[in-house]
Amino acid sequence: MIGVGQNCPTSGFPSYYNCSDIAQFVINYPNCTNLPSTLRLPYDGGDLTNYPGLTQLDSISGSVDCDECEITSFAGLSNLKYVGGSVNIDEPHDILTDLYGLTNLSHIGFSLSLLECDDLISTNGIENLKSVQMVKIVECDNLVNIVGFDDIDSLPVGLIIEETSLTNLNGFNNLKFIGILSIYDNPLLNNLIGLSSVSTVDNIEITENISLQSLLGLDSIIPNQITNLILRENDSLSYCNLDNICEYIDQAYGPSTIYANNTNCNSILDVQNQCVTPTPSWDCSITGCYDPGTGIGQYTTLSACQAACNATDIYSIDNSEKRILIKIIDILGRKSKEIKNQPLFYIYDDGTVEKKIIIE
Repeated sequence: MIGVGQNCPTSGFPSYYNCSDIAQFVINYPNCTNLPSTLRLPYDGGDLTNYPGLTQLDSISGSVDCDECEITSFAGLSNLKYVGGSVNIDEPHDILTDLYGLTNLSHIGFSLSLLECDDLISTNGIENLKSVQMVKIVECDNLVNIVGFDDIDSLPVGLIIEETSLTNLNGFNNLKFIGILSIYDNPLLNNLIGLSSVSTVDNIEITENISLQSLLGLDSIIPNQITNLILRENDSLSYCNLDNICEYIDQAYGPSTIYANNTNCNSILDVQNQCVTPTPSWDCSITGCYDPGTGIGQYTTLSACQAACNATDIYSIDNSEKRILIKIIDILGRKSKEIKNQPLFYIYDDGTVEKKIIIE
């Protein structure tokens, strides 16, 4: 993909080119489609189409850098397919709402970094991206829409999402492998379901996402592939006891830092208590026996519960019984007097229930 044998410079070229240098570059190398080092985006405002020489380039060996640049779109880079380094967009000073213009970009050698992009609403414009090692989105306060990552199934370095207005991570539905997963201070983020296809993560850090209630979406991650787990200061987070998280903690596959979340996820012990499966037990109700899921039901076996719950007496009351009758209810659960020829439930002080029909 990089221009080789196309009369491109192979030595003596600068470590970076400004966009204003590209006009001379295409004059010197009219058949070269590869920029051999980094391209710096302009500081003087306008559109990249003001630099027509850029359309000759289909690859850049270095990076594409916007360090407080002033552009409104990437339209002038519409033929760019390959970036050997990173695409870094850091604090653009003009109104950049999406990534339009990078439509043909399919390969980024290292990272796509979107930092302090205050006007960025969507990542629309990178729909052909096939390969990148890391995605880092930080302080993009108005970002609400993640698109363009449908063909990305691996981010071996990591995925970092910090200080955005995202409510979900649905744009990453096809990801399977992530190096470092860091989700930090996204106040509107309420679920992680967009990561449901992820099976391998090295390091998980979920921090200060005040609307996040559950870790559902991380339940496909293989627990012994996790090397570090941090869950802290997520004010609403109360469901952390996924099976894989329980196994990771129980087997001590790596360190865990858990604190300042909501009830049931406020500490390692808190999560462990939720991970414990209660011993089966049963209680009797009007409709039959049921396991309350607490481990402290009245009967330790289902058969004992059924024997008591389904007991039917035809006017045979044992006078030696020392139980105290608390109340009688009918089949609808309404309090009742003793009525003949009608099924009634007799509830005693020891918790037992008898179903009786007194036949006249």
